[in-house]
Amino acid sequence: ENIPNLEVTDTGLLHLFPTQFNSFGQRTHSGVSIVDWFGQGVEIKTKCRVERLEFSKEQGQKPRCVGVHVKYLDTGMTERLSLNRDGGKVIMCAGGATPRLLWSHREELGNDQIGQHVNDHIVMPLGLYVVDKSIDVTPRDVYIPVFATTVWQPEPEQPGQETVCCFDFFSGNFERLWFMIAHLYLAFLFPNWLKKFVIRLPWLFNIIKNVIRVFLQGVNLIINLLWGLYNLLQGKPWHDDPSLITAAIKFNAAKEGCYSRDDSRIELDFFGEEEQSHFNQDKVVANSEIAKHMALLNGLGEQPHWLVKWFLRLVTKMPYQENQIEEYVDVYSRRFLLSEQHLSGGCLFGKAIDKGLDNAIDTGKVYGSANVYVADLSAVPLPRISTQMTAYLIGFHVAKRLCVGGE
Repeated sequence: ENIPNLEVTDTGLLHLFPTQFNSFGQRTHSGVSIVDWFGQGVEIKTKCRVERLEFSKEQGQKPRCVGVHVKYLDTGMTERLSLNRDGGKVIMCAGGATPRLLWSHREELGNDQIGQHVNDHIVMPLGLYVVDKSIDVTPRDVYIPVFATTVWQPEPEQPGQETVCCFDFFSGNFERLWFMIAHLYLAFLFPNWLKKFVIRLPWLFNIIKNVIRVFLQGVNLIINLLWGLYNLLQGKPWHDDPSLITAAIKFNAAKEGCYSRDDSRIELDFFGEEEQSHFNQDKVVANSEIAKHMALLNGLGEQPHWLVKWFLRLVTKMPYQENQIEEYVDVYSRRFLLSEQHLSGGCLFGKAIDKGLDNAIDTGKVYGSANVYVADLSAVPLPRISTQMTAYLIGFHVAKRLCVGGE
Protein backbone atom coordinates (compact mmCIF):
# COMPACT_ATOMS: atom_id res chain seq x y z
CA GLU A 1 0.00 0.00 0.00
CA ASN A 2 3.04 2.25 0.23
CA ILE A 3 3.59 2.30 -3.52
CA PRO A 4 1.39 4.89 -5.25
CA ASN A 5 -0.01 4.60 -8.74
CA LEU A 6 0.06 8.06 -10.28
CA GLU A 7 -1.89 9.00 -13.36
CA VAL A 8 0.47 11.48 -14.93
CA THR A 9 -1.43 14.05 -16.94
CA ASP A 10 1.30 16.65 -17.06
CA THR A 11 4.85 15.51 -17.69
CA GLY A 12 6.12 18.69 -16.09
CA LEU A 13 4.70 17.87 -12.68
CA LEU A 14 6.98 17.08 -9.76
CA HIS A 15 5.70 14.10 -7.78
CA LEU A 16 6.67 13.39 -4.19
CA PHE A 17 7.88 9.82 -3.80
CA PRO A 18 7.07 8.43 -0.33
CA THR A 19 10.12 8.04 1.85
CA GLN A 20 11.04 4.53 2.97
CA PHE A 21 11.94 5.80 6.47
CA ASN A 22 9.75 6.79 9.39
CA SER A 23 10.49 9.72 11.71
CA PHE A 24 12.99 7.60 13.67
CA GLY A 25 14.99 6.65 10.60
CA GLN A 26 13.65 3.09 10.54
CA ARG A 27 13.13 1.53 7.10
CA THR A 28 9.44 0.79 7.53
CA HIS A 29 8.15 1.34 3.99
CA SER A 30 10.31 -0.70 1.67
CA GLY A 31 10.62 -4.16 0.21
CA VAL A 32 12.00 -5.61 3.43
CA SER A 33 9.03 -4.30 5.40
CA ILE A 34 6.64 -6.78 3.77
CA VAL A 35 8.41 -9.72 5.42
CA ASP A 36 7.20 -10.91 8.82
CA TRP A 37 10.67 -11.16 10.36
CA PHE A 38 9.21 -12.72 13.52
CA GLY A 39 7.25 -15.38 11.66
CA GLN A 40 7.82 -19.08 12.25
CA GLY A 41 9.11 -19.58 8.71
CA VAL A 42 11.83 -16.93 8.89
CA GLU A 43 15.28 -17.69 10.23
CA ILE A 44 17.67 -14.76 10.30
CA LYS A 45 21.38 -15.46 10.03
CA THR A 46 24.01 -12.81 10.62
CA LYS A 47 27.78 -12.76 10.36
CA CYS A 48 27.68 -15.43 7.68
CA ARG A 49 28.70 -15.38 4.05
CA VAL A 50 27.35 -17.50 1.22
CA GLU A 51 30.31 -19.42 -0.17
CA ARG A 52 28.70 -21.41 -2.96
CA LEU A 53 25.49 -22.88 -4.33
CA GLU A 54 24.96 -26.61 -4.82
CA PHE A 55 22.98 -27.79 -7.83
CA SER A 56 21.43 -31.15 -8.64
CA LYS A 57 20.09 -32.19 -12.03
CA GLU A 58 17.62 -34.96 -12.66
CA GLN A 59 16.99 -36.53 -16.04
CA GLY A 60 14.97 -34.24 -18.30
CA GLN A 61 14.82 -31.38 -15.78
CA LYS A 62 16.67 -28.12 -15.28
CA PRO A 63 19.39 -27.91 -12.62
CA ARG A 64 17.88 -27.20 -9.21
CA CYS A 65 19.66 -25.55 -6.29
CA VAL A 66 19.44 -28.04 -3.44
CA GLY A 67 21.89 -26.51 -0.98
CA VAL A 68 23.47 -23.23 0.07
CA HIS A 69 26.91 -23.43 1.69
CA VAL A 70 27.64 -20.64 4.17
CA LYS A 71 30.59 -19.69 6.34
CA TYR A 72 30.17 -18.05 9.76
CA LEU A 73 32.61 -15.18 9.91
CA ASP A 74 32.92 -15.09 13.70
CA THR A 75 33.77 -18.79 14.15
CA GLY A 76 35.01 -19.89 10.74
CA MET A 77 32.55 -22.81 10.80
CA THR A 78 30.73 -23.83 7.63
CA GLU A 79 27.22 -25.17 7.17
CA ARG A 80 25.10 -26.57 4.35
CA LEU A 81 21.54 -25.27 4.27
CA SER A 82 19.21 -27.63 2.43
CA LEU A 83 16.31 -26.55 0.25
CA ASN A 84 12.95 -28.22 -0.01
CA ARG A 85 13.00 -30.22 -3.24
CA ASP A 86 9.31 -29.62 -3.87
CA GLY A 87 9.04 -25.86 -3.71
CA GLY A 88 12.26 -24.43 -2.30
CA LYS A 89 13.56 -21.28 -4.00
CA VAL A 90 16.74 -19.26 -3.73
CA ILE A 91 16.07 -15.52 -4.09
CA MET A 92 19.33 -13.62 -4.30
CA CYS A 93 19.80 -9.92 -3.72
CA ALA A 94 21.19 -7.92 -6.61
CA GLY A 95 24.66 -7.10 -5.37
CA GLY A 96 28.25 -7.33 -6.45
CA ALA A 97 28.71 -10.91 -5.19
CA THR A 98 25.65 -12.40 -6.85
CA PRO A 99 27.11 -13.06 -10.32
CA ARG A 100 30.24 -14.43 -8.63
CA LEU A 101 28.19 -17.15 -6.94
CA LEU A 102 26.63 -18.15 -10.25
CA TRP A 103 29.76 -17.76 -12.39
CA SER A 104 31.02 -21.31 -11.89
CA HIS A 105 27.61 -22.71 -12.90
CA ARG A 106 27.41 -20.98 -16.29
CA GLU A 107 28.11 -24.16 -18.24
CA GLU A 108 25.91 -26.30 -16.01
CA LEU A 109 23.00 -23.88 -16.45
CA GLY A 110 23.73 -23.29 -20.12
CA ASN A 111 23.68 -19.55 -19.41
CA ASP A 112 26.74 -17.75 -20.76
CA GLN A 113 25.17 -14.32 -20.08
CA ILE A 114 25.91 -14.53 -16.34
CA GLY A 115 28.50 -11.92 -15.43
CA GLN A 116 28.38 -10.24 -18.84
CA HIS A 117 26.01 -7.40 -17.93
CA VAL A 118 27.45 -5.30 -15.11
CA ASN A 119 26.61 -1.65 -14.80
CA ASP A 120 26.41 1.02 -12.17
CA HIS A 121 25.50 4.64 -11.80
CA ILE A 122 27.90 7.41 -12.57
CA VAL A 123 27.36 9.83 -9.68
CA MET A 124 28.31 13.47 -10.16
CA PRO A 125 27.87 15.70 -7.08
CA LEU A 126 26.81 19.24 -7.85
CA GLY A 127 27.03 22.58 -6.05
CA LEU A 128 26.04 23.54 -2.50
CA TYR A 129 23.35 26.19 -2.01
CA VAL A 130 22.02 28.05 1.04
CA VAL A 131 18.36 27.23 1.72
CA ASP A 132 15.84 30.02 2.22
CA LYS A 133 15.54 30.69 5.97
CA SER A 134 11.75 30.47 5.78
CA ILE A 135 12.03 26.77 4.88
CA ASP A 136 12.27 24.48 7.90
CA VAL A 137 14.89 21.79 7.31
CA THR A 138 14.71 18.70 9.55
CA PRO A 139 17.09 15.73 9.94
CA ARG A 140 14.77 13.67 7.72
CA ASP A 141 15.55 16.02 4.85
CA VAL A 142 19.14 14.83 4.72
CA TYR A 143 17.84 12.50 2.04
CA ILE A 144 14.79 14.25 0.63
CA PRO A 145 12.25 11.85 -0.88
CA VAL A 146 12.18 13.95 -4.03
CA PHE A 147 14.07 13.27 -7.19
CA ALA A 148 13.81 14.74 -10.65
CA THR A 149 14.16 12.58 -13.72
CA THR A 150 14.82 13.44 -17.30
CA VAL A 151 15.56 11.50 -20.46
CA TRP A 152 18.58 12.20 -22.63
CA GLN A 153 18.07 11.37 -26.28
CA PRO A 154 20.68 11.61 -29.03
CA GLU A 155 20.17 14.18 -31.74
CA PRO A 156 19.14 12.91 -35.20
CA GLU A 157 22.05 11.05 -36.82
CA GLN A 158 23.99 11.29 -33.54
CA PRO A 159 25.29 8.00 -32.10
CA GLY A 160 24.23 6.79 -28.68
CA GLN A 161 21.14 5.39 -26.98
CA GLU A 162 18.62 7.25 -24.84
CA THR A 163 19.13 7.03 -21.10
CA VAL A 164 17.35 8.20 -17.97
CA CYS A 165 19.08 10.68 -15.65
CA CYS A 166 18.12 11.33 -12.05
CA PHE A 167 18.78 14.33 -9.82
CA ASP A 168 18.79 13.36 -6.13
CA PHE A 169 18.59 16.11 -3.51
CA PHE A 170 20.14 16.31 -0.04
CA SER A 171 19.59 18.96 2.61
CA GLY A 172 20.64 19.73 6.18
CA ASN A 173 22.69 22.11 8.28
CA PHE A 174 26.23 22.73 7.13
CA GLU A 175 28.08 20.30 9.38
CA ARG A 176 25.58 17.44 9.03
CA LEU A 177 25.44 17.70 5.24
CA TRP A 178 29.19 18.16 4.99
CA PHE A 179 29.91 14.93 6.84
CA MET A 180 27.13 13.00 5.14
CA ILE A 181 28.71 13.59 1.75
CA ALA A 182 32.26 13.24 3.06
CA HIS A 183 32.71 10.03 1.07
CA LEU A 184 32.05 12.02 -2.09
CA TYR A 185 34.81 14.43 -1.21
CA LEU A 186 37.06 11.51 -0.40
CA ALA A 187 36.61 10.46 -4.01
CA PHE A 188 37.23 14.00 -5.20
CA LEU A 189 40.57 14.28 -3.44
CA PHE A 190 42.24 11.29 -5.09
CA PRO A 191 42.90 10.46 -8.72
CA ASN A 192 41.33 7.32 -10.19
CA TRP A 193 44.52 5.25 -10.22
CA LEU A 194 45.05 5.86 -6.49
CA LYS A 195 41.41 5.05 -5.62
CA LYS A 196 41.73 1.69 -7.39
CA PHE A 197 44.70 0.90 -5.16
CA VAL A 198 43.18 2.20 -1.92
CA ILE A 199 39.90 0.27 -2.13
CA ARG A 200 41.83 -3.02 -2.21
CA LEU A 201 43.26 -2.32 1.26
CA PRO A 202 40.44 -1.76 3.79
CA TRP A 203 42.82 -0.67 6.57
CA LEU A 204 44.36 1.99 4.31
CA PHE A 205 40.93 3.12 3.18
CA ASN A 206 39.83 3.57 6.82
CA ILE A 207 42.95 5.56 7.65
CA ILE A 208 42.48 7.85 4.66
CA LYS A 209 38.76 8.25 5.38
CA ASN A 210 39.51 9.35 8.95
CA VAL A 211 42.24 11.71 7.76
CA ILE A 212 39.75 13.24 5.34
CA ARG A 213 37.22 13.66 8.14
CA VAL A 214 39.82 15.42 10.30
CA PHE A 215 40.65 17.62 7.32
CA LEU A 216 36.96 18.40 6.84
CA GLN A 217 36.64 19.27 10.53
CA GLY A 218 39.47 21.75 10.11
CA VAL A 219 37.88 23.25 7.02
CA ASN A 220 34.54 23.34 8.84
CA LEU A 221 36.13 25.20 11.76
CA ILE A 222 37.68 27.79 9.44
CA ILE A 223 34.45 28.27 7.49
CA ASN A 224 32.41 28.61 10.72
CA LEU A 225 34.90 31.18 12.01
CA LEU A 226 34.76 33.20 8.80
CA TRP A 227 30.99 32.82 8.66
CA GLY A 228 30.66 34.05 12.24
CA LEU A 229 32.85 37.08 11.56
CA TYR A 230 30.86 37.83 8.42
CA ASN A 231 27.60 37.64 10.41
CA LEU A 232 28.96 40.01 13.06
CA LEU A 233 29.94 42.51 10.39
CA GLN A 234 26.39 42.23 9.01
CA GLY A 235 24.90 42.79 12.46
CA LYS A 236 23.68 39.19 12.74
CA PRO A 237 24.21 36.64 15.53
CA TRP A 238 27.50 34.74 15.45
CA HIS A 239 25.90 31.27 15.45
CA ASP A 240 23.69 31.62 12.42
CA ASP A 241 23.95 28.03 11.23
CA PRO A 242 22.69 27.93 7.64
CA SER A 243 20.83 25.04 6.09
CA LEU A 244 22.27 23.85 2.81
CA ILE A 245 20.95 21.86 -0.10
CA THR A 246 22.82 20.04 -2.80
CA ALA A 247 22.08 17.63 -5.61
CA ALA A 248 23.77 14.84 -7.50
CA ILE A 249 23.10 13.68 -11.03
CA LYS A 250 23.09 9.93 -11.67
CA PHE A 251 22.90 7.96 -14.88
CA ASN A 252 23.98 4.58 -16.14
CA ALA A 253 27.24 4.33 -18.02
CA ALA A 254 26.72 3.84 -21.74
CA LYS A 255 29.01 0.82 -21.85
CA GLU A 256 28.29 -2.28 -19.80
CA GLY A 257 31.08 -3.84 -17.81
CA CYS A 258 31.64 -7.48 -16.96
CA TYR A 259 33.24 -9.83 -14.47
CA SER A 260 36.84 -10.74 -15.19
CA ARG A 261 37.60 -14.35 -16.12
CA ASP A 262 38.86 -15.23 -12.66
CA ASP A 263 35.56 -13.84 -11.24
CA SER A 264 37.42 -11.78 -8.65
CA ARG A 265 37.09 -8.35 -10.25
CA ILE A 266 34.36 -6.24 -11.79
CA GLU A 267 35.47 -4.26 -14.81
CA LEU A 268 33.46 -1.13 -15.54
CA ASP A 269 33.91 1.26 -18.44
CA PHE A 270 32.79 4.73 -17.41
CA PHE A 271 33.25 7.65 -19.81
CA GLY A 272 34.46 5.20 -22.44
CA GLU A 273 34.77 6.29 -26.06
CA GLU A 274 33.48 4.36 -29.05
CA GLU A 275 36.48 2.95 -30.86
CA GLN A 276 35.50 4.07 -34.36
CA SER A 277 33.53 7.27 -33.83
CA HIS A 278 35.31 8.36 -30.61
CA PHE A 279 31.86 9.34 -29.37
CA ASN A 280 31.75 9.60 -25.57
CA GLN A 281 28.10 9.32 -24.58
CA ASP A 282 28.73 9.66 -20.85
CA LYS A 283 30.45 13.02 -21.33
CA VAL A 284 27.75 14.23 -23.70
CA VAL A 285 24.98 13.21 -21.28
CA ALA A 286 26.69 14.88 -18.31
CA ASN A 287 27.39 18.13 -20.17
CA SER A 288 23.95 18.29 -21.73
CA GLU A 289 21.82 17.47 -18.69
CA ILE A 290 23.74 19.59 -16.17
CA ALA A 291 23.59 22.57 -18.53
CA LYS A 292 19.91 22.00 -19.23
CA HIS A 293 19.11 21.98 -15.50
CA MET A 294 21.56 24.63 -14.28
CA ALA A 295 18.68 27.07 -13.76
CA LEU A 296 16.91 24.46 -11.60
CA LEU A 297 20.04 23.92 -9.52
CA ASN A 298 20.64 27.63 -9.05
CA GLY A 299 17.01 27.95 -8.00
CA LEU A 300 17.50 25.61 -5.04
CA GLY A 301 18.78 28.50 -2.95
CA GLU A 302 21.39 31.22 -2.79
CA GLN A 303 24.92 30.46 -3.87
CA PRO A 304 27.28 30.28 -0.88
CA HIS A 305 29.71 33.01 0.07
CA TRP A 306 32.33 33.56 -2.62
CA LEU A 307 35.06 32.19 -0.33
CA VAL A 308 33.19 28.90 0.20
CA LYS A 309 32.40 28.71 -3.48
CA TRP A 310 36.03 29.40 -4.35
CA PHE A 311 37.15 26.55 -2.11
CA LEU A 312 34.61 24.14 -3.61
CA ARG A 313 35.68 25.10 -7.10
CA LEU A 314 39.34 24.76 -6.15
CA VAL A 315 38.92 21.22 -4.82
CA THR A 316 36.09 19.80 -6.90
CA LYS A 317 35.54 22.08 -9.94
CA MET A 318 31.81 21.97 -9.15
CA PRO A 319 30.00 24.21 -11.65
CA TYR A 320 27.79 27.14 -10.74
CA GLN A 321 27.65 28.54 -14.28
CA GLU A 322 27.19 26.90 -17.67
CA ASN A 323 30.67 27.87 -18.85
CA GLN A 324 32.16 25.83 -15.96
CA ILE A 325 30.39 22.55 -16.77
CA GLU A 326 32.68 21.24 -19.50
CA GLU A 327 35.77 21.65 -17.32
CA TYR A 328 34.04 19.89 -14.42
CA VAL A 329 32.97 16.93 -16.55
CA ASP A 330 36.40 16.62 -18.13
CA VAL A 331 38.28 16.73 -14.82
CA TYR A 332 35.72 14.47 -13.16
CA SER A 333 36.00 11.81 -15.84
CA ARG A 334 39.79 11.73 -15.57
CA ARG A 335 40.29 12.11 -11.84
CA PHE A 336 37.22 12.23 -9.65
CA LEU A 337 35.27 9.30 -11.02
CA LEU A 338 32.72 8.00 -8.53
CA SER A 339 30.13 5.27 -8.81
CA GLU A 340 27.72 3.63 -6.41
CA GLN A 341 30.67 1.29 -5.68
CA HIS A 342 28.59 -1.22 -3.66
CA LEU A 343 26.62 -1.98 -6.87
CA SER A 344 23.48 -2.45 -4.80
CA GLY A 345 20.81 -3.36 -7.29
CA GLY A 346 23.19 -2.40 -10.02
CA CYS A 347 24.67 -5.67 -11.21
CA LEU A 348 22.44 -5.83 -14.21
CA PHE A 349 21.95 -9.45 -15.19
CA GLY A 350 20.31 -8.36 -18.42
CA LYS A 351 19.79 -11.37 -20.68
CA ALA A 352 20.77 -13.79 -17.90
CA ILE A 353 17.40 -13.60 -16.11
CA ASP A 354 13.72 -13.75 -17.00
CA LYS A 355 11.79 -10.46 -16.89
CA GLY A 356 8.54 -12.27 -16.16
CA LEU A 357 6.80 -10.92 -19.26
CA ASP A 358 5.32 -14.30 -20.20
CA ASN A 359 4.82 -15.66 -16.69
CA ALA A 360 4.81 -13.46 -13.60
CA ILE A 361 6.15 -16.15 -11.27
CA ASP A 362 9.27 -16.45 -13.44
CA THR A 363 10.28 -12.85 -12.70
CA GLY A 364 13.98 -12.76 -11.91
CA LYS A 365 14.54 -16.46 -12.57
CA VAL A 366 18.05 -17.24 -13.79
CA TYR A 367 17.75 -18.83 -17.20
CA GLY A 368 18.68 -22.50 -17.11
CA SER A 369 17.83 -22.97 -13.42
CA ALA A 370 14.70 -24.43 -11.87
CA ASN A 371 14.56 -22.41 -8.66
CA VAL A 372 17.17 -19.60 -8.53
CA TYR A 373 15.97 -16.00 -8.76
CA VAL A 374 17.69 -12.60 -8.59
CA ALA A 375 15.96 -9.40 -7.43
CA ASP A 376 17.79 -7.41 -10.08
CA LEU A 377 16.82 -4.17 -11.76
CA SER A 378 16.73 -5.79 -15.17
CA ALA A 379 13.74 -7.77 -13.83
CA VAL A 380 11.87 -4.57 -12.94
CA PRO A 381 9.97 -2.62 -15.62
CA LEU A 382 11.41 0.69 -14.46
CA PRO A 383 14.34 2.76 -15.63
CA ARG A 384 17.17 2.73 -13.14
CA ILE A 385 16.95 6.26 -11.88
CA SER A 386 17.30 6.47 -8.13
CA THR A 387 18.99 4.53 -5.38
CA GLN A 388 16.09 5.32 -3.09
CA MET A 389 13.52 4.19 -5.62
CA THR A 390 15.54 1.04 -6.22
CA ALA A 391 15.72 0.10 -2.54
CA TYR A 392 12.04 0.88 -2.16
CA LEU A 393 10.68 -1.07 -5.10
CA ILE A 394 12.97 -3.78 -6.33
CA GLY A 395 12.58 -6.33 -3.55
CA PHE A 396 8.87 -5.62 -3.35
CA HIS A 397 8.36 -6.08 -7.08
CA VAL A 398 10.18 -9.39 -7.39
CA ALA A 399 8.72 -10.79 -4.15
CA LYS A 400 5.19 -9.87 -5.16
CA ARG A 401 5.57 -11.41 -8.61
CA LEU A 402 6.81 -14.65 -7.07
CA CYS A 403 3.98 -14.70 -4.53
CA VAL A 404 1.36 -17.30 -5.42
CA GLY A 405 -2.04 -17.32 -3.74
CA GLY A 406 -1.02 -14.54 -1.36
CA GLU A 407 1.47 -16.77 0.47
